[in-house]
Amino acid sequence: MRRQDQGFTLIELMIVVAIAAIATVLGFVSLNSRMKASSLEQAASQLESDLSYARSAALLKGCRTRLIFCNNRDCTAPDVVASGACPTGGSANCVLSQSGGIPAQYYAILRYSQNISNTDSCFTSEAVANALDGFDYWDFDRRPQPIPKGVALINIYSGAFGDLSDADWNSSVSGDAGESIWFDTEGELHSPLVANALVPDTSLAYRIVFQAQHEDCVVTSSENCLGFLVSIPVNGGTAKTTRCNLGTSRTGDNTNGCYP
Repeated sequence: MRRQDQGFTLIELMIVVAIAAIATVLGFVSLNSRMKASSLEQAASQLESDLSYARSAALLKGCRTRLIFCNNRDCTAPDVVASGACPTGGSANCVLSQSGGIPAQYYAILRYSQNISNTDSCFTSEAVANALDGFDYWDFDRRPQPIPKGVALINIYSGAFGDLSDADWNSSVSGDAGESIWFDTEGELHSPLVANALVPDTSLAYRIVFQAQHEDCVVTSSENCLGFLVSIPVNGGTAKTTRCNLGTSRTGDNTNGCYP
């Protein structure tokens, strides 16, 4: 007599459910990692585009342009200092606000603009005064752009020039100009990070302006942390985004390492 089919046992069903749960968790982790990587890469690409735009705007409009970090949508209070550990436990130093110690949430492009003297450069009667945007000599050329959640801009500006300056300044010889990221009317970049470096796939000398990575990244041999360097040629040209190795400290013309 043939034994009647009795179906699955309880143990067999529990094994199937456990396998399905593990597969779901692994799929979620993989999807989450891909989404984080995509968000970081998009942020770096946007920085690359805006860096090239800032240079072009300074050349075409004949007025200095400047990149600032800030922590509100209007950037009326930049309040940013370039020193401090990322609060989420990451191993790098983020660009943080002075009040609250949170990572910078926005960045914007300013254009030199004044309505004080029509005999000086970049005069316009529509220039916005300090009371409206926080800057006497600068107006927004590109409105504040959000930095995606979980993405941090890393402090690569320390050293002889100190922290990034968010002060209002006019003259290009100002001490605050030496601690700001800006382009003059010839399209030359001025930045607290003055070192030039080679980046992969090119023999041109690029000046690195930004390093973006995951805010919570802890560099270990077992964790896949991503980092991107955004740089621009010293003597004109468009910006470039290059992936860097967070497990290798950048020294000199090391073309693979990130800044620590």
